[in-house]
Amino acid sequence: MTLRVDLELFVGGDTPLYAEFAASRGDVLLVTGPNGSGKTTLLRALLGLVAPLGGEVRWDAAVWSSGPELLVPSEARCFGYVPQDPTLFPGQSVVENVALGAVFRGLASSPREDVCAEWIEDFGLAPLRSRPAAKLSGGEASRTSLARAFASAPRHLALDEPLAHVAEASRSALVDAIVRGLQKRDGPHIIVSHHPKWFAKIAPRVLRIENHSLIEDQGRDQSR
Repeated sequence: MTLRVDLELFVGGDTPLYAEFAASRGDVLLVTGPNGSGKTTLLRALLGLVAPLGGEVRWDAAVWSSGPELLVPSEARCFGYVPQDPTLFPGQSVVENVALGAVFRGLASSPREDVCAEWIEDFGLAPLRSRPAAKLSGGEASRTSLARAFASAPRHLALDEPLAHVAEASRSALVDAIVRGLQKRDGPHIIVSHHPKWFAKIAPRVLRIENHSLIEDQGRDQSR
């Protein structure tokens, strides 16, 4: 099973972004590039949340997008999307927000509780399970958003700057939880990050946006 992307995207200005790559099951790709270069737009185009200017997205024989036409809706693409700024229900607790991921899977209440417990533990949220989302810090909200996405058991994960709101001292534990979660899903998965060194262990393929093109780094030192 292979995801094939050949897209032309509007990212502002007069020059579009050209993105071409292929990824198979088990692949984890890291997308880097300057602010405003189109990283988030690329993710949203893969998810079917924005229409490209042209090109194509395929999942094996299925054509998801052709030209500006979205042929497969976002909910049918089996992506779990975690945006850079967490979108939680502020009046609901951590466990209630995470449970929504299991609800999306259509799980009954008993297995739903088991799934929630697994991801709440993995993302270090057990002490916060009853706290309303409105009272979470930025890093706590990010972990809750990630736990909810994994609880929905998508085939693919699209993570947009998952470390953006997380303190330096907490990043290693969070990356370990993300790695464990990605290894449980088929993929391919895509991570957008300004911090490639944190994901070197799980994302050996680095796609860099430069001069309105997506370039795959070959053997580049990700620690820089």
